[in-house]
Amino acid sequence: MDILQHDDGTRLIHKVRAEQTAHWVVVEWEPIGGEPVQVVVLRSEQQHAEQLAELFEKDTMQVLVYCDNGTSLQDQDVAPDLDLYYTLFARASDGTWHKQDHHHVKTEGDWEIVSFEAIPSLAMQVVLNNLEREVMG
Repeated sequence: MDILQHDDGTRLIHKVRAEQTAHWVVVEWEPIGGEPVQVVVLRSEQQHAEQLAELFEKDTMQVLVYCDNGTSLQDQDVAPDLDLYYTLFARASDGTWHKQDHHHVKTEGDWEIVSFEAIPSLAMQVVLNNLEREVMG
């Protein structure tokens, strides 16, 4: 089974928006049909991701900022005057991942940078390892 598809038009989430609020970026979406959907959000300062597998490339520019079945994230690990590219992937009930949407956010303002981790680093590593096994085989 091909668990990773590029962008075949399969939509599992919609009403995606991303915007800077105060000193972080909020990304929100709604599952189509109302049932929870597992969503992965990648962030880059260079470009949107075309495939989820880019997260696991040797010199990747992509960072995993979310992996869960909620409907929003608060990306607090941002700074002023950055171009941030968010790409959302969702997992269908058959296990395949589908690219859903992408957004560009230009952070503005002048604030002291404070780095937060929404998920402790050990837990994030477990999420990354599990996702890599699933996506890369």
